[in-house]
Amino acid sequence: MTMSPGTTALLIIEHDASVRQLYARTLREPYLILEAQTVDQCCDIFAAHDIRTVIIEPHRPDGLGDVLMQTARSHCSPRHIPIVVCSVLDAIQDAHQSGVFRHFVKPVAPERLRSEIFRIVSNHHGSQVLH
Repeated sequence: MTMSPGTTALLIIEHDASVRQLYARTLREPYLILEAQTVDQCCDIFAAHDIRTVIIEPHRPDGLGDVLMQTARSHCSPRHIPIVVCSVLDAIQDAHQSGVFRHFVKPVAPERLRSEIFRIVSNHHGSQVLH
């Protein structure tokens, strides 16, 4: 898929459909929002799109969180794409060790998510350091 000039793509990896929809509604202006639930979907999206930021909940009831996080890291690290964790767990030390750019504890207010993602996308210069 070819994006129009100036379109920034974000990837949301979130198991809870209502949270995923909230994030998508919150961020769809001005971003192209893509969603993945499986490793194959993640790989396909990374292959087809120029993803600028990944938003992920790594703590999933289906047990796929670690694998999805590893998949995101393997695609993001070489391309210096920020990974933002929005999680039910306050695991900031784990996030820091896993190369996460930013960590939020749910619930995340939509206005805060929008402003933080805008700041990250606007100011990102290839650093994968937790803020």
